[in-house]
Amino acid sequence: MRFSYSLIELFDLVYLTHLKVSKLMATQAELATELRAVNVSLEKIGGETATLLQKIADLEAAVVAGGTTTPEVDAALAAVKAQATRVDDMVPDAPQP
Repeated sequence: MRFSYSLIELFDLVYLTHLKVSKLMATQAELATELRAVNVSLEKIGGETATLLQKIADLEAAVVAGGTTTPEVDAALAAVKAQATRVDDMVPDAPQP
């Protein structure tokens, strides 16, 4: 292995290293930007899911307040609640402060 480099060779090595580090940093900056955008989307999905769950709870309360319902309405409401639960289970709960 040769350890005797000319000044030009050392400059070239430093320059190439600088280019690789710059590219790596740019790539990481791009990745960070993309991750922030995905996080915004996930927060939006979480908020929409919470709103959906509240609307389903309000619908259930309205059905219950309305008195006796048909088996078809009971089945439809149960199906909506089950689907909402499956969606909610896919989205992690926001951490509590």
